[in-house]
Amino acid sequence: RKIEFNLMIVGDGPELNRLQNLSAEYGISQCVTFRGVLRNDEMPEIYNSSDILVASSLEESFGVTVIEALSCGVPVIATRCGGPEEILNDDCGIIVEPGNAKMLADAIQTMRVKYLSYSSEKMRKHAEDYYSWQSITEKVSSVYSGVVR
Repeated sequence: RKIEFNLMIVGDGPELNRLQNLSAEYGISQCVTFRGVLRNDEMPEIYNSSDILVASSLEESFGVTVIEALSCGVPVIATRCGGPEEILNDDCGIIVEPGNAKMLADAIQTMRVKYLSYSSEKMRKHAEDYYSWQSITEKVSSVYSGVVR
């Protein structure tokens, strides 16, 4: 059976050893790269060399990685964990329930089929329209103006 993917795992969380062992157990070690913790300035290269981002957090305070991937034109599969569900829409990704491995696997399969229908330009524009410094500044300024009135 030919394996047609490359998986890059960034980070060094408590699941690292288990994931390394699973990749060996399932015979996919040659397709999985464990990059460890990377500096912020290394991340654009990672996003730009990726076809999709899978952010499978159980909890998230916001979703910076999701916005960074979108700003690089990369579609995202993320969990409903307190941030990504406020960022993603049907034009830029898929939301799944946290801890649901089957739903995550199904979303990855769906993304394989839908991948070419995503517009990198639309994803970049979405990220810029809602999360650029200019957009955030305008929103905060609007709130302050409303309070002052």
